[in-house]
Amino acid sequence: MSEQQQAISATSVAGTRDEERRALVGRVAATFAAKGYHGGTLESIARESDVDLDALRDHFGDRVAVLLEVLEWHDMQGIPDGYGELTSVLDLYDRMSAEELVEAFLAVARSNADSPGLVQLLSVLTAEAGAPRHPARPALQQRHELLRGIIAQAISARREATGGTTDPLSPEERATAVIATWEGLQTHEALHPRTTDLIALLGHTLRSALELPPRVDTAPDGSDARA
Repeated sequence: MSEQQQAISATSVAGTRDEERRALVGRVAATFAAKGYHGGTLESIARESDVDLDALRDHFGDRVAVLLEVLEWHDMQGIPDGYGELTSVLDLYDRMSAEELVEAFLAVARSNADSPGLVQLLSVLTAEAGAPRHPARPALQQRHELLRGIIAQAISARREATGGTTDPLSPEERATAVIATWEGLQTHEALHPRTTDLIALLGHTLRSALELPPRVDTAPDGSDARA
């Protein structure tokens, strides 16, 4: 076999392997979305998702690696094609106006509401990663840092555009407060389903952090309803 043929063969094998990996992640994610996440071993994940255990071991190695890939898969569902790398995601959000950023995050929140099992997975894994040596800790820290960077950058740009702020918190501190509020609202929704309007509360939090005027909707009686 020539070197060119070997290269083509290797590329084909790599492509097939990537497709298999994505298919496994999709199956596991669909199972969590439908049934929720209740902990367990790699064996139980394979059984619940009706996938081959040896395939999971071959592609991921352990339970935490599978769970982190499922979360990454979920995060990427709302990202347009071509923005798979973290720096590209930052570039994408950097090109959005403050209003567009709010709507983008609310779209993510709506998607989360449709997949409560995946939100449950994030909550459980985040709680577990509070332990200093938990294997998921670095990845979840990076996830927080990325989100904080996106929000803080938008807050900084907004403050510069409007000539300053009366907010005593720095952009990074305000971004941290937004993330904590978002995660807290998701936890509240899990414990008290449909008792609050999570989307409206998150929208208010984001608009306040970005110092945007309240969004005006038309109420059923024709009056203004400000969010």
